[in-house]
Amino acid sequence: VQVFTISSLLQLLPKDRNFTIHLKVDAEGADLHVLRGAEEEMRKIHSVVIECQDLPVGHVKLHRNDTCRWNEAREYMLN
Repeated sequence: VQVFTISSLLQLLPKDRNFTIHLKVDAEGADLHVLRGAEEEMRKIHSVVIECQDLPVGHVKLHRNDTCRWNEAREYMLN
């Protein structure tokens, strides 16, 4: 699996053109960690699609206990 930072992807875009940037993150439950790590770059992105869970901590269907939670992602994106 190839991994990129959001910053490195944005640097690939030509500087002499305007873009509407839409981002889809698939980080196996760490999607919110990815967004938080790219706080400065997030100002350049128009829309974001991430995967979040609305399951309680410890639920058998959770991949990891620190997975992205819907309410945390909503709060982050609104601020």
